[in-house]
Amino acid sequence: MIEHFLKSLKTSLEQHSRELKRGALFHREGLEDKKLTGKIFPKIAMHLAGEMGLRLREEVSNPMPHPNVYECGKRQVVDYVFRRGRKVEIFLELESLDRAQLYLFWEHKGIPEKYNYNKLWYYYGTIANHHDLGRKDGIPRYFVWLLILPEHKIGSYQIWDVGDPYYLFHPSVKKLIYENPFNFYDPLIKAAARKFVQRKHDFMPSGTKRWITKRLTDFQDVCELVFITCTGNRLVMSRGKDLFSPGKETSLQIDWRGKVR
Repeated sequence: MIEHFLKSLKTSLEQHSRELKRGALFHREGLEDKKLTGKIFPKIAMHLAGEMGLRLREEVSNPMPHPNVYECGKRQVVDYVFRRGRKVEIFLELESLDRAQLYLFWEHKGIPEKYNYNKLWYYYGTIANHHDLGRKDGIPRYFVWLLILPEHKIGSYQIWDVGDPYYLFHPSVKKLIYENPFNFYDPLIKAAARKFVQRKHDFMPSGTKRWITKRLTDFQDVCELVFITCTGNRLVMSRGKDLFSPGKETSLQIDWRGKVR
């Protein structure tokens, strides 16, 4: 399923080559007026769903379990949900160039809770819905993040990871990021995800008042965490079942010279 999804995503991007300006819209230009996320990518997602024979819904609410117990927030709004019948197959979260940064996947101890935007907690909450509450229809087989990270030098753009309130890096690091966002951020985000799934997390099964601990690695055959990075010229898929090992990644070249609309 996830291999088919990756190939269909590649085909869908190529089919919209002209609208994506042969990948140029993955850069700063695509951030203006949300050209990529608000105007072009919904068409790509619809084409992708058709390629796979799935139904598509956008901006779907994914309630978190027991907000006062799990502290994952009340809900996640999933960018794209792909279904086969009633079964949820894939959650797809799209992070554009200015969002594919470390603050969305990591938090340090000193950060105030109101500035904690680590989205991996939504993945944990989704697993808790399945483990504790037995929700079967709402849990996807794959929880996918699509990261837009060009693999070459680009111009400046907003880096949230430097300065207040996140301050994960000194402002001088911006120059390194602009040299190659993929080389800088891709390994860091996957290292954060690896750490997250390997650590022990607390669960409270329904009908009990006692916590048990499990690692999220135990759930990769139920709801696998997957990262697909679009570098502009290729798609790189990294899977939770492989602990996001670079040596086990799948890479597909995007042919911008292919069919265009």
